[in-house]
Amino acid sequence: MERAGEALNLRTGRGAYRMRLAGDPERIGSGLWLTVSLERADGVERFALRCLIGQEEMIGEAVPPPARLLERVAAKLQGQFEQVREAALRAARAEHRLWEVRLDAL
Repeated sequence: MERAGEALNLRTGRGAYRMRLAGDPERIGSGLWLTVSLERADGVERFALRCLIGQEEMIGEAVPPPARLLERVAAKLQGQFEQVREAALRAARAEHRLWEVRLDAL
């Protein structure tokens, strides 16, 4: 994982991906919804998903800085990248919507 401005570079079994926030974080109840986009370094593939960060993962911060949010999402996604990727692509292609996931469920 490398940080590049407001993006994070992930190394996966499928190659390098660049992860960015695709919008402003949305506070809903006690959690924070993030829309995250991931693009393969060679530009061949791009997908997005929505992640819910629960209050327990916020560690008392109202809204953490974007870099810290990306690091938290990346840490959760990295071990299950292939499953997350497949679910996000399936939702986009078949259901024409963003896949939503609670980070504490990964």
